[in-house]
Amino acid sequence: MDQIKGMTLVTSVQLGEPMLQARLASLDSGAGAGLGIKAGMRAISIHATDSSGIVNILRPGHKVDVQLVTSQGAQPELRTILQNIEVLSINPLGEQRNPNPVITLLVNPAGADMAGLGDSGARLRIILRNPLDEGATSLDRVTLPGILGGKK
Repeated sequence: MDQIKGMTLVTSVQLGEPMLQARLASLDSGAGAGLGIKAGMRAISIHATDSSGIVNILRPGHKVDVQLVTSQGAQPELRTILQNIEVLSINPLGEQRNPNPVITLLVNPAGADMAGLGDSGARLRIILRNPLDEGATSLDRVTLPGILGGKK
């Protein structure tokens, strides 16, 4: 019992069942990885639109970028809002009220805010990354007039 003193139980256990590390969380020991959520991080689920091909090959542990697509008046606009984000789970079927695939991502609190707002007010696309690519690029917006005119 001394080994688990001060830890938080994150799933239920039955009387007499052994206490497993995956069922406990502690800031001191770093335990709680069974949930897949590291200290200071958040898990957020988003609806991925226009990404069905990617969703079919996506697996937990893959790294992705998240693009936000919105229409300002008649002009669509795209911006990459998250980069090099770990996938925790994939539900390719979505739910009845929103049939788009649901992807659960591991993000920092600011990333959770961006993904949450994007999921509620725009479309979010998933871009699969090469597992060796940890670089970041400019997060400039892209517009159709910008592409056609050679500018962003």
